[in-house]
Amino acid sequence: MLRNSNNIDFTQFTYIERHLMGATVLHEHPFGELPTQYIGTGLEKDYEPLHLKWVDEYYLHVGSDYPNDWIQKMRSVKTEIKEDVILELLGHINWRPRTMGAYFAMVADMPHLLEIIGSHLLKSEVCFVAKTYLIAIAYFNTPWGMNYLQRYLDHYLGQYHLVFDQREAMETLCYLDQINGTKYLIKYQERWAEFIIHQPHCQKEIGYRRVESEVQIIRKINKKRPLAMFKEWFWLS
Repeated sequence: MLRNSNNIDFTQFTYIERHLMGATVLHEHPFGELPTQYIGTGLEKDYEPLHLKWVDEYYLHVGSDYPNDWIQKMRSVKTEIKEDVILELLGHINWRPRTMGAYFAMVADMPHLLEIIGSHLLKSEVCFVAKTYLIAIAYFNTPWGMNYLQRYLDHYLGQYHLVFDQREAMETLCYLDQINGTKYLIKYQERWAEFIIHQPHCQKEIGYRRVESEVQIIRKINKKRPLAMFKEWFWLS
């Protein structure tokens, strides 16, 4: 059963369990009032059927490569992707099912699930998955998604000891500025410059092409036209 919890005590898990879940960095944040959706850790025996059907053959391609047969498979299961499936995936404190939960929210066109995705982004409880949360914010392009994105940057650009997904968040903001004609990125340029002083290995330049490419893959799966502003993008049937 899906439950809400404002904060999960990750110290109840062993180091190996946290590693398998992706909860490798325990950190404090000011988002304790936001609920975390959870069912389990994705390590339980009864999780296996969910993993085999909705996670195992999909998650390694997300944010990596998108072969045509993978895209066709996504299209073929689209009608089976119900909200309760997505909630169950997001409800496991594990980067693999949470990645697919966020991705399927886009494939199923359920922008209202940004409330959960945005809360999970702000808490950043497990690694790897925030990149997919950010693509969901870019894809749905809603005011409340922008709110989650700016709250993330407001907090995590000041956490010099944490190298999470600050750069990907800046790229998402850059992308949204491009398609909306806004200039929110300017607000964070100085803070980004300060962040990379403390993390000099981070790439300084911020662009929107990676986010654009990811969004266009979702649009392709959903058989939507590519966004007209990106004239150089080619459409694959």
